[in-house]
Amino acid sequence: MQNATLIPDQLKRKADLAKRFQCSTRQIELMAKDGRLPRPFYLGDSSPRWRQSDIDAWLEKLATEAQQSEGADA
Repeated sequence: MQNATLIPDQLKRKADLAKRFQCSTRQIELMAKDGRLPRPFYLGDSSPRWRQSDIDAWLEKLATEAQQSEGADA
């Protein structure tokens, strides 16, 4: 039962991501559609949600790629 209380904190809505990345919810929609964000899953037909762990892993991947790119340019 304890895990059930953690789920709301781990699921992020478009508005949550927009606030975190300082952009509009429309930009989040476009990024998801273009594959620039991890793929969401849906609660119902039109309620996309992202797992916090997926977003964290995606950000780590971007940071690693940026560091590798900087190292290749040097």
